[in-house]
Amino acid sequence: MAVLLDQETFTKPGKGRVAHDDALVLHRHPDASGVRALTLLVHGWGGTRYSTWRNLPRFLFEDFPDMDVALYDYVSGLRRVRRTHSESLRSTIDHLADTLRDIDHYDRGYEEVFLLAHSMGGVFTQAAVLRLLEGEPAGGRDSVLRRLRGLFLLAVPRAGSILLPPFTPGFRDARLLRIHNPQATAIQKGFTNRVNMDPRPGDAEQHDRLVLPTFGMRASRDRCVDDLSATMGLPDYRFKTVRGTHTSIIKPRDRDHEGYRWLSLRIKECRRAGQEPTLVPPATAGARAHAVDGLPPLLSPRSADWRDSADVPRDTRFGIDSDTADLVRELQAADGYRMVSLRGRGGAGKTTLAYDVTDRLAQDGAFQRIAWVSAKFQHLDATGHIKPQENSVEWVLLLMEIARQLRLPVDRNTVEERLPVLLRELSPEERCLIVLDNLESVDDNARAVRYLERIRAPHKILITTRHSAREIAPDAIREQVWNGISEDAARQLVRHLARDEPMLAATLNTEEVDAVVRRSECVPLIIRLILSLVIQDSRTVDDVVVGLHRRADMPHVPVAAYLFEASLSALAERVGKQNAVRLLNVFCGFAPGGSVTAAEFHERSRIPDRAEFEQARSAACRLSLVQSLDANRRFTVHSLLREFICHC
Repeated sequence: MAVLLDQETFTKPGKGRVAHDDALVLHRHPDASGVRALTLLVHGWGGTRYSTWRNLPRFLFEDFPDMDVALYDYVSGLRRVRRTHSESLRSTIDHLADTLRDIDHYDRGYEEVFLLAHSMGGVFTQAAVLRLLEGEPAGGRDSVLRRLRGLFLLAVPRAGSILLPPFTPGFRDARLLRIHNPQATAIQKGFTNRVNMDPRPGDAEQHDRLVLPTFGMRASRDRCVDDLSATMGLPDYRFKTVRGTHTSIIKPRDRDHEGYRWLSLRIKECRRAGQEPTLVPPATAGARAHAVDGLPPLLSPRSADWRDSADVPRDTRFGIDSDTADLVRELQAADGYRMVSLRGRGGAGKTTLAYDVTDRLAQDGAFQRIAWVSAKFQHLDATGHIKPQENSVEWVLLLMEIARQLRLPVDRNTVEERLPVLLRELSPEERCLIVLDNLESVDDNARAVRYLERIRAPHKILITTRHSAREIAPDAIREQVWNGISEDAARQLVRHLARDEPMLAATLNTEEVDAVVRRSECVPLIIRLILSLVIQDSRTVDDVVVGLHRRADMPHVPVAAYLFEASLSALAERVGKQNAVRLLNVFCGFAPGGSVTAAEFHERSRIPDRAEFEQARSAACRLSLVQSLDANRRFTVHSLLREFICHC
């Protein structure tokens, strides 16, 4: 239930006016015709509707006469002890999402909605936005998603809290605040993948994502939330450090309080941006179906070229020429298999091989239209549980991305039905190649293959996966296993990488080369990490290999994770821990497979000094943590490293 208070001045409801189950109190300006916006405040763990914020809601109500203010309450902390029927985390998230979805039930028809959340309330709010994205794939005119103008995460422990009172582990909801809690991690992972928190004109993105400008605030004396947890994925210009404690920064004494001034200015900026006309650049004309007249686009624009969606480092190739030629022949043939599945373990170089094949086919003119999509569409619900894929928004968006790159006119409501039809209607000369990279689960394989089987000749499909897809459609799929390059090719790669250090190249003996090949199991990613540590950390080959040998006694620690940790430590020693974290944290703000330009990399790293940034970037590249693309114009990280950094 909601309590509606029509007021000239902001006044808290009297005793008995609000019942225990009234989650929302909405303070409304009397003249409904002059109100355009709503700000919703969500308190943190153990907080209450009014004591958490003190003067903040009153200041907002008085300073924005065309904006109503709502305060959302949920039971947490010690209040759970006093309530016999406390809600579960899932129920709290569901109810908050429903409250947002139903804001028009309060007779105002708000055009703009702002979300302000403190501490654990920020995690709940992010989860509620994800829940709305689950249920509203079409993003129509009436969707609240289209009216979200800004999200303010105020001292929110996105990666967990560094300090919990001794008694809190006994509270079920407080477990969400633990460092790297699985549910909180799943929420942050979903939010990063599905929400563009830093939208700017011309941004290229790997997936369609909700455009939601997001801002953060932290306290200078916050004993609960550290810098990384509070700022994760947010560039410096979207963040504010306020003098005070975890709770005092959201309790402004007056309007000159630095936190309130910053918050008020950011809200005004978002409102101005929302009122400006939205132009659709030519490169995004294929995505025009996503737009609703008079409203800003729900989805971010991206380039239409398939290479921009396949950010793959193209190093000197070793040991893939014969496999490339074989796959090219198979896909070129008019009477060959319609689908080719490239199966292998993570880090083996499947994506690089797929890129090489696709690039060769493009140069030969074998296909007139090519689409490349990264199929990381496993769906996690807002509390971290795997959801059934049958009506997943991600699947629809993935198909929309394929259609966009193939220049086929579809909309989100009919794309699943229309895409195969439109492909069949193309002339035989308009052959299309669809590359579906990174099918990561058996369910993903089954769903994608069964759907893509409907796409007939002359079009072809290439997928990369860790699981066999052959038995799903044996008559349509040729499966090729790829678990890395041969031992001879691995030796060539070791020798090639050693050339970066002439002394090492001159002294590297056959036994050391064989040791690297053996420990890496011929996986190119592992070979690069080993050689990078040898060269950049001034370690011997024996030292690194012995470390890997010791790791064999810890089977729960993957080789890549061990090497990532060693490389990150080496980077921190060179450029300082803070700059190392800031540099690599940039990639947590992008969907998997995303890349940044050199200018964006510096801007989003929040490393103020340009020389320090370039030193950190250069060191990270030399350690094979960051990969440069397009002659050092763009930068990315391997998907396994991104997973290690952002979601471990």
